[in-house]
Amino acid sequence: MNLTAVTEASWKVTLLESINKRCVFLEHAVSLTGLSNVQVIRERAEVGFLTFGLGNS
Repeated sequence: MNLTAVTEASWKVTLLESINKRCVFLEHAVSLTGLSNVQVIRERAEVGFLTFGLGNS
């Protein structure tokens, strides 16, 4: 389990998930824990990496 968002509150964490049902769960978990540095994005990794400039250069 990765607790980066909890232990490094100054970091911004993006959770990229393509399945809406999982996104709803992740958004709920983020809301319950009160983590303001986490965002959940529903997108396929192939598109998400290109959108956020994380793909191979």
